Amino acid sequence: MLAAVAAVGAMLVARRIAPPGGLYGGARGIGVYSAVQGSLGILLAFVIFLAFQSYLGARSAAQDEATAVLQLFRTAELFPRPYGAQEEQHLVCYARAVAGPEWRAMKEERTSPLVDAAITRTEATFAAAERSGRVPGPVAST
Repeated sequence: MLAAVAAVGAMLVARRIAPPGGLYGGARGIGVYSAVQGSLGILLAFVIFLAFQSYLGARSAAQDEATAVLQLFRTAELFPRPYGAQEEQHLVCYARAVAGPEWRAMKEERTSPLVDAAITRTEATFAAAERSGRVPGPVAST
């Protein structure tokens, strides 16, 4: 605040002691203003470009995760009872936890424990279905 008052005061003093036409000719400062405007325009373009790239990256990541959850949901439909219905419920809980509490937590640069719990339940149901012998386990690649 004090710096702003001092700057305004210095400007008023300089205007009072300056000659009527100004200290410099009117055309002398135009080149400086053009250079500053051009630089600010380029800087603004880069900021907009980077923000747009960040948005596209986030959108792509969200689409990939939604596709993965949908594929897991469709896989769970093939599971025998009661594993299929349990897995579908766990995946719905996971999707809701990601779209709600996880996104809010990400604003504060942290993670939501609800998502971790949903992942744990999903993995446990897959493992239980595999142990039942009615769902084949993962295929080992050679």
